[in-house]
Amino acid sequence: MGPAPDTRAPPGPARSPLSGLRSIAAPLLVALAVRLCCLPLAAHLPEEGDGKAYAFLAREYREAQRWAWLKEGVRPPLHRVVVAPGLDVSTDPYDTYPGVFVIQIAADVLALALLLSVTGQRFGPRAARAAGWIYAFFPPAVLYASTVVMTESLAALATATVLWALHQVDRHFDHGVWVRVVTLGAALGLAILTKETMILTTVAVATTLALRARGSPTRRLGAAGLVVGLALLVTSPWAEHNRKVHGIPIMSGTYGEYSVVIDNPPPHQNGLLLWKGESDDISPKVAMARELFFRSLFEYPALTAERALARLRILLGPEIMMPTWLALPFDDAPAPPTRDNLSLFRHQWKLESGTVGRVAQILCGVGAVILLALGAAGVAALPRDTLARAALLMAVGLVVSAALTVAAARYRLGLVPFLLPFAGLSLDVLTQREPVIGRAVRRGLCVGLVVAAVLTTTIFLMPAP
Repeated sequence: MGPAPDTRAPPGPARSPLSGLRSIAAPLLVALAVRLCCLPLAAHLPEEGDGKAYAFLAREYREAQRWAWLKEGVRPPLHRVVVAPGLDVSTDPYDTYPGVFVIQIAADVLALALLLSVTGQRFGPRAARAAGWIYAFFPPAVLYASTVVMTESLAALATATVLWALHQVDRHFDHGVWVRVVTLGAALGLAILTKETMILTTVAVATTLALRARGSPTRRLGAAGLVVGLALLVTSPWAEHNRKVHGIPIMSGTYGEYSVVIDNPPPHQNGLLLWKGESDDISPKVAMARELFFRSLFEYPALTAERALARLRILLGPEIMMPTWLALPFDDAPAPPTRDNLSLFRHQWKLESGTVGRVAQILCGVGAVILLALGAAGVAALPRDTLARAALLMAVGLVVSAALTVAAARYRLGLVPFLLPFAGLSLDVLTQREPVIGRAVRRGLCVGLVVAAVLTTTIFLMPAP
């Protein structure tokens, strides 16, 4: 949107990942302050759902140096390693407040710093500052960092690191690229060990390199293959550990397999009972999940399609989990009547007006519409940009994965780091005194308005699936 930097230009002197930090200090400091202001909310929230599970894993690691697993199976290892030092060991059980949340807030703000560095180098300091102000007040990121024990903030940091490394590869593709490709591959491996959805990020980044607009086919395919190989190498110790303990080399986690069984069982069968089975062993459960996935596509495709549409409605719908958790202590709301995802989302689709939970739900929805629409506008304006292609591929992968496995509105957060630089660019162009309205800007505006209209409809107007 507007003139973009010529990424074909020879690279300048090496710059720090946090270069230009002075020009973006204000939004970074405000982002930190906003998250710290919300931190006291965490003292009142009960441990529920995934937050309870992640807190359990961190405690087990800190207390016994044990790689525990859950009823859903194996979860990636890095989140518990990073947050465990924040546990208060003077309590029984170890308390997560405030230390774990301080670590998550630090990770979220550091992720923002890396993303603003990328934005500034690609689109200029005005775009970087605009992106910083957007994310500083982005309600889902604020609340997930400062109020519940979740992987979202560390996943944001992992993704931001990957995108910074991808930016360096793109800038130096014709000169000294291979050292930077090694950094990118290592970053992807660590990302996979942070959250399972980072496997999608790895696929998106590798495909982006293979399809890069410039560079010889040999160099492009070599870079793509090397980053995948290095990512697998970084995850190999964890995979080997799981092979020894569970009989299967799990490179990240098994929540995807668990979701396939829970959300895609054959007609008139209970997915939870299928997963529990007669054994606690992980290996046969994973094998069953993979079998059921293909059965769902070929034996009962109509039912699978119906379920996929419902999951897409959930992915594009209002935030459910975070407002529900906030409603428990602050609105004196009763616990949701079911643990089934679809039933829970239907019951909590629109919380009661005038409550803390409903306010949080509305703020999260408004933030999603603004950031995703601005980001989509920037991507549409610069379709040949390497990071724009990565964002588009990540969006496609996220939609397909959610449709076929499991969905929640918070999974949209996986796309936010990809879109934030382009959201900053869009806001920069729109707030200029005399914006240059060329073909790219018009195309971006049209796409952004369509995305805003769709999300406004799906988040605020359409009923639950």
